[in-house]
Amino acid sequence: MRKSGLLLTTVMLLVLLAGGVALAEVVKGTQRDDTLGGSGGRDVIRGYGGDDTIRGYRSDDALLGYSGNDVIHGGKNDDTIYGNAGRDKLYGGPGDDVIHAGENQDLAAGDSGSDTIYAGPGRDRVIIGRGEDEFIDTVDGQRDVICLGGSQSGSFNADPKDVIRFNCGP
Repeated sequence: MRKSGLLLTTVMLLVLLAGGVALAEVVKGTQRDDTLGGSGGRDVIRGYGGDDTIRGYRSDDALLGYSGNDVIHGGKNDDTIYGNAGRDKLYGGPGDDVIHAGENQDLAAGDSGSDTIYAGPGRDRVIIGRGEDEFIDTVDGQRDVICLGGSQSGSFNADPKDVIRFNCGP
């Protein structure tokens, strides 16, 4: 969509529609290993190829890993994190984050907010944080390990083959 010289990508439009008024800064990685970070405002950070390290900052960010074995850290507010392909390590921040593990063996960890974690196909390790979290698993016959850390409440929709452990960490 192009209007008045402004090009809005699909991801920018999604962030715009989901959050109201604020536009997001888009940061794009390369096909190589990148270290990418956000600014003080809303960010959409895309890692693309390579084994990327991506960090959100203060606002509500969309952090996307794409291919490669990525490490993604959410910022202070409510972030949306996508692992996609690769063996990713996805960490929510203190806000209410939504974390989507990818297709392979991923680590997805919530934090103190009320997080929603979606485990993808593959043998994932999910660490439920200290908030009121929701865990949703793809029923794929793989054995995910779900770690419940500390005292919290939440809901689980897990595959019957999943293993639930208490007080375990990354």
